Amino acid sequence: MTVVIVLVAVLLVMAAWVAIRALQTKSDLENWVTSAGRLRSQVAARDLTAARATADVLTESGASAATLDRDPVWRAAEFVPFIGDDLRAIRQVADVVGDLSSRAVTPATRLLATVSPTSIELRDGRIDVAALERASPDAARLATALKRSRDDADAIQLSGALPPIRSAVSRLRSALGRASEQASAADTALELAPAVLGADGPRRYLVLVENNAELRAGGGIVGAVALVTADRGRISLVQEESGVSFGHRAEPVLPLSDDTRGLYGSIVGEYMQDVTLTPRFSTSARLARAMWTERFGGRVDGVVAIDPVTLGYVLKSTGPIRLESGDTITASNAVQLLLSDLYARYPDPRAQDAFFASAAASVFAGVTGGGADPVDLLQAVGRGAAEGRVALWSAQPSEQRVLAATSLRGLEPSRDDRLPTAGVYLNDATGGKMGVYLAERVSTGSRVCRADGRPSWVVDVQLTNTAPADAAERLPPYVTGAGAFGVDPGDIRTRILVYAPSAAAFLGATLDGEPVEPQVARDGSYQVVQRETNLGPGQSTVLRVAWVGATESGAAPLAAKGTPGIRSFTTRRLALTCAGPLP
Repeated sequence: MTVVIVLVAVLLVMAAWVAIRALQTKSDLENWVTSAGRLRSQVAARDLTAARATADVLTESGASAATLDRDPVWRAAEFVPFIGDDLRAIRQVADVVGDLSSRAVTPATRLLATVSPTSIELRDGRIDVAALERASPDAARLATALKRSRDDADAIQLSGALPPIRSAVSRLRSALGRASEQASAADTALELAPAVLGADGPRRYLVLVENNAELRAGGGIVGAVALVTADRGRISLVQEESGVSFGHRAEPVLPLSDDTRGLYGSIVGEYMQDVTLTPRFSTSARLARAMWTERFGGRVDGVVAIDPVTLGYVLKSTGPIRLESGDTITASNAVQLLLSDLYARYPDPRAQDAFFASAAASVFAGVTGGGADPVDLLQAVGRGAAEGRVALWSAQPSEQRVLAATSLRGLEPSRDDRLPTAGVYLNDATGGKMGVYLAERVSTGSRVCRADGRPSWVVDVQLTNTAPADAAERLPPYVTGAGAFGVDPGDIRTRILVYAPSAAAFLGATLDGEPVEPQVARDGSYQVVQRETNLGPGQSTVLRVAWVGATESGAAPLAAKGTPGIRSFTTRRLALTCAGPLP
């Protein structure tokens, strides 16, 4: 009897202790979450003094929560049925928070002091390269710490845990995933920025301004090309040309692979305007570089692509800019002005191209002249890159290897087998500027329907022509194409290209529910399905493409990336059944 009483007393003491520690840990984690939110707000408001004080509180809360790992009573309680799984998950969350606080907060705080808005501000066209070099080591430490915490959070054991704990861990994983990606991008940027900005000697870059009104797989037709130099942080616009001014070559400027010729034709290497027919920006950049040097000579160290939607984002950092034409371009009217209004105003295509190029140059001057808010500018460029509207290619192999692992590589599909990803790209075949009237909706789904466990992946691409019914009469001929390529004015003809996830085999395709036989080809390691559609005003169509995975991997969610038009590229979840011919 005495033994039983002692045992019960011990268990009660353990239970009380675990309850006390749970309340303490809950308080520590709540303080940590509150402090993390406050820190984000203070950084956004650029209140660096308050941010450093909050970082100290964050570190203390995280360190206190992490002491749970050294509590023998709590560790023993993790083996108790019914509650052990929850206690283990709580302790692992506390470990992640403690490790994150000890490893990430300090380099993050130093970064705040080193890379301030004034150090990255363009003053008289120059960026403080030395400040960026000083910040690079802390950016690397921060990226490493966040990746480690992200991996640790992904490894938290949730089998048997209660729903509230599962939900909290899911939120933690999501937050760490976003933070890790952002830190990795910042680390890459700070690693490359000094050299890219000419710290080791002058650099010369081509800037391709893509026009989304005439879609290309890589974004849009190249409407303007500019030569920009960077020398020890000073950025200068040297020369600007319209895309059409490069004319037509009888043969591609560089040898094209059979895959590229088969999918996009030789014109991808014959016209500057068409180098973006492929989603492989590294290919587009090399072709544009070769065309420039053939015509003007000189060295080109890299190529940048940007579109009018991103220019609109950038204008939020500069404020309104007065153009040579007398117009005022703003964040709210940039897309309408550059992709629609100018065609109604200037019937001559040469005047349109000149206006487009002049507007891009004026925005560039507004940025480099010191009128841009540096933090807002970085956010604008970051948003454009995340949406696939900004790309960068370097002629330096070591730099390009780093860029190829970031969102700045362009729209080429991902090779990450952990997250199967399809590519959905659009090439205009209308010969006009009807892209502003093309609405796209992409849906993806996955399901296991086979006895061998191999997944089926499906992509639906819905296109709609939103042009007015009287588009043929109302819209300018240059916008409709005037039937020059066999397309009735007001119609939109589009070539849809769907790149398969890696390690997948084509099952079939339907168009509006009816089986079709699209072109099935390859682009390097990717299997590609291509189908042309033609839509009159108000018409809509849905192309469905299905593949089967090469290995048994379960119904892994299928992601997608693709051509951004005037609207951002987004995907929806597709509910699938195993009934019917697909999947």
